[in-house]
Amino acid sequence: MNKKYLNIIGRILMIASIAFIAVKLYKYDVDFKELMTAKISIFMVIAILVHGLNIFIASFNYGGLLKSIVDKDVRQKNITYIYCKTNIYKYMPGNIMHFVGRNQIAIVEGISHGDVILATGVEMVSLILAGGIITAICSFQDLFEYVEKININITFLCIIILCGLVMGFLIAYIFRKKIIKYLLKYKKLISKEYIKAVLKITLLNGIRLIVNAIVFLMLLGAFNILINGDKLITVVGIFVMSWVAGFLTPGAPGGLGVREFVMSMFLGNIVAMETLLTVIMLYRIVCIFGDLMGYFYAFIASRTLFRIQKLK
Repeated sequence: MNKKYLNIIGRILMIASIAFIAVKLYKYDVDFKELMTAKISIFMVIAILVHGLNIFIASFNYGGLLKSIVDKDVRQKNITYIYCKTNIYKYMPGNIMHFVGRNQIAIVEGISHGDVILATGVEMVSLILAGGIITAICSFQDLFEYVEKININITFLCIIILCGLVMGFLIAYIFRKKIIKYLLKYKKLISKEYIKAVLKITLLNGIRLIVNAIVFLMLLGAFNILINGDKLITVVGIFVMSWVAGFLTPGAPGGLGVREFVMSMFLGNIVAMETLLTVIMLYRIVCIFGDLMGYFYAFIASRTLFRIQKLK
């Protein structure tokens, strides 16, 4: 596709995404005059800056992963700018446009779309894996007790999981020829070096998720809610679980509604529901403006930091 038309499409998507964001913010119908004290305002600004930085740094993690897949040098400048820009597309209906938009990297850098899709797939798997590990470590006991409380048959749940695994193996067997062909094309992906790279990005994504949890805890602190001890670990685990749930849910732009539902369901016995719902709403606003801030960081870096590196 001609880069001129690609840029036009990118700008249209950007405008559409911002429009969707504006509509979502309007629907919150928040009276900020009553809610935003000086203390909460400062915490909100800090949270937005940190969230944006988290997105900006994630683009470098993704860039390192992509560079380990392709056979040519790709410019981090373009990866960071496109990654952070298309990250805003996730607020459009479908919750997939930010992944689709990343294919601009393939066109700009002259690499295979398959390479970009593979890097995105590995990043998604590493995020889910990191989130699952954090949730299991921090909140397994609480989740197990909750499952028992709502009378879900553990045996039935295990059967469903087992059926899912069997179905996955059957699909893999049916498409084994295509899978083998794909693995041969990317045979270096099963090397020790690449496995180390995947473990590294999983660790980095785990840190990224914990930073998001810290931002949420900061907002709770703005309302003088300090969580300590075992409950602190539990909140981190449940927060990460809600993040992964929103990430996995198709059709929910930016996980909208899903994360809020999971957090309110599991944290209601730790934090007063009225305050919890307020903090959850503010955290969503932080995420929206934080994603925009991540793009702002990338925009500034593309015109300053990366140019300085090029001169060197």
